[in-house]
Amino acid sequence: MWCGLDASGLAHDPPETAERLRERLRARMGNVSEFMRTLRQRYTMWFNKTYDTAGTLWAERFTSVLVQDVPWVVGLVAAYIDLNAVRAGLAELPEDYRWSGYTAALCGVDTDLRRSLAACFPGEGGEDGALARYRLLMLGKGAASKRDGTGARIDPAALAEAVAAGGELEAHELLRLRARFFTRGKALGTEAWLREGAGADALSRLDKPPGTRPVDMLKDTDLAVAGSGRGAGGVEVPKPE
Repeated sequence: MWCGLDASGLAHDPPETAERLRERLRARMGNVSEFMRTLRQRYTMWFNKTYDTAGTLWAERFTSVLVQDVPWVVGLVAAYIDLNAVRAGLAELPEDYRWSGYTAALCGVDTDLRRSLAACFPGEGGEDGALARYRLLMLGKGAASKRDGTGARIDPAALAEAVAAGGELEAHELLRLRARFFTRGKALGTEAWLREGAGADALSRLDKPPGTRPVDMLKDTDLAVAGSGRGAGGVEVPKPE
């Protein structure tokens, strides 16, 4: 994006002109305010041109917070983000929101995010224990109200139930959440069936055979989904010879 920077005729300008322009561009790198200004300006220009409108689209300035790279502090910020859907009334619980990163981590779909969240709570008995601790943190924050008595979004009964369970979800709840990701796939079965059995044979006949990915949270069932859209780390379905 060249917003605010005139690059016309640059090839005919002396080298110092290009260097000044380069320095101005470098100064924008890592500058959140400059990035957001450019993003909002360019998107507004596109929107107004596309829909034949005029004026600004944004009511307020964005909020930025400098966060110390300490596990429990990062966990607090992550919990604030994962509660956005609850605060907006899109879901009653963080894990019920379809596009929640927490749900993807909880179900083992996004293993990188799962490890990152677990790292916020070291010493909690592995990833499962860390995610249980994280869930309690989220529900506790969501059930707390402001000084004026407003702001609480999580049902206290849901918090009490989570506390009684140690923050963990029952296996059937995990399966319910994981089923959302199954709907994006083309086949569901055991990994052996998808790799070597009739499932592999059927999928290999497709023009673009999908990959399979074990359900990390239900490994004991050897359940896998093919073509889930989360190919990283998956096992490729063999193509026909």
